[in-house]
Amino acid sequence: MKMDRTEPGSEAHRDGARGPLISVEHKRRSVRHLWVFGFTVSVLFLVVASFNLYIFKVIAAPANQRMLQNNVGWERSYKPILFDELKPKVAVFGASWARDAFDYEEMTKYLGREFFNFAASGAQPYENLRFLQSALAAGTLDTVILNLDSFSAYQRRPPTQYGFNEDILSVKPDGSVNRLKAWHRMFAITLSGAAIASNISSLKLMAEAQKGRTKEELLRAYDRADYKALGAEIADYKKQHQQGVFPDVPRREASFAALTEQKSYLGYLRSALAAACQSGVTTIGYLTPHHALALHREPKNEMLLARKLTILAAMQEARKSCKGQLKFYDFYTPNRVSLEGVSSVVDVAHWYRSDLHPRPTIGRAMAEVMFASGPNDDEFGTDLMAMSDQAAEVWVRERFARWFLK
Repeated sequence: MKMDRTEPGSEAHRDGARGPLISVEHKRRSVRHLWVFGFTVSVLFLVVASFNLYIFKVIAAPANQRMLQNNVGWERSYKPILFDELKPKVAVFGASWARDAFDYEEMTKYLGREFFNFAASGAQPYENLRFLQSALAAGTLDTVILNLDSFSAYQRRPPTQYGFNEDILSVKPDGSVNRLKAWHRMFAITLSGAAIASNISSLKLMAEAQKGRTKEELLRAYDRADYKALGAEIADYKKQHQQGVFPDVPRREASFAALTEQKSYLGYLRSALAAACQSGVTTIGYLTPHHALALHREPKNEMLLARKLTILAAMQEARKSCKGQLKFYDFYTPNRVSLEGVSSVVDVAHWYRSDLHPRPTIGRAMAEVMFASGPNDDEFGTDLMAMSDQAAEVWVRERFARWFLK
């Protein structure tokens, strides 16, 4: 008699009996593997987060600021957090012109109080405004230095650059408290790509410093221009002056004046001045002492006078309702600093980097004028807010004319 394949004892029956057992065991193994994978990933995340948090604490140590605040890269991701950790009394805000000019260590020593360099590469006016708002919210500042070049924008310029993260700032754009700041900051310094990149850069810099290399060797801010290499350009600049061949400044000034009437141009600057003045801190605005060749290289600087006068008017307007002291220094004039290598025989720059960015020597010279502890020759900056509106405008116009031997 032929056995039914499904009868008890048949092969099919035995396989069917094992089927449910195999399925349950497979599910158990899958769950076990998933749990092991999840546990492994969690441990890795914990290790990475703990390591990055430890490195951040190392980076935030005041002793390491002498190297790191003037370092290039990732400033947007870390400086808002470092600021609140260090609780400084004086801070500068702006783009790389400010970052390279003001050395944390030198300024802290010179001022006798904690200084912070909040400037970032290519920082846009909106970014600078938001950094300032966040810093003021901490309530530790008594003085802010604003690189006014970095607070005025053209209409089509993008408001932010890569790495800017409003979630880690202390206040929202409307001024309200950012209640999720702590959570976003913890993620930023532990698990973000910026944290890893910044830590690698910072560790390399500190390792080189421990080997005995000085910040003058390691920091780009201390690079020095070679005026011999710029000889042809300087000669061309001098030739223009000798022949009196200059751009038609008055014609270009009118078109630029029309541009500056657009609200977007000085909107961020006005908001920044309002925030600083409302807080009651001493606010020092300044225009970068660019090298003479900057005017020679960039046609847009033909419109410099109109931009200066527009900024001056904004400062004068802010002064009327400012709760704290307000100062304004125009260093972008023909003077002993800006004419280095042009009016004097100098082979290697004391004041400028090879790309003609200001070096920390310029920051110290500006500080001696802004904080009134050094000589003021009235050519390298003077407080325009201490003058009448009319006298300040005359001062700006007269010194601008000297660029063109007028």
